[in-house]
Amino acid sequence: MDTTSPKASRSARRPTRYSKILGTRICQRLASGQTLSQICEDPKMPVYSVLRRWQDQEPGFLLATLRARQSGNEVLAEECLRIADDPLLAASEKRVRIDTRMKLIGKWTAAVAQHDAADLVETHEDEGGLPGLDTAEFEARARRLAAEI
Repeated sequence: MDTTSPKASRSARRPTRYSKILGTRICQRLASGQTLSQICEDPKMPVYSVLRRWQDQEPGFLLATLRARQSGNEVLAEECLRIADDPLLAASEKRVRIDTRMKLIGKWTAAVAQHDAADLVETHEDEGGLPGLDTAEFEARARRLAAEI
């Protein structure tokens, strides 16, 4: 006999609708150093595909998560220091752990920079451009800047 009531099973479902409160909770967890996949392991959080959809569809949520992840990068950098100073870890183990974290920090930092460059182009277009710099030249400079990061 199934003792699970329909009401109990409904309350156990993962969220699929975006809310600012849930978005803020996700950003707080990113800022504490958790990854999106770690957050999505929590049954009270959306599954990964829903979270990615929110980043694509909800105004400001992508940038908020990118910015929160930047704060989380500081946590990862501190982890690198702890790993480097751990006398119980072999040098090869330290190298793997630190390199992994540093690569993630670089990847996530580049994502913010690319988003900022895209916003810069949109702002330039919305404000009618800058004197002496046409839109095509401005976009080319913004793309070069994003590629360098």
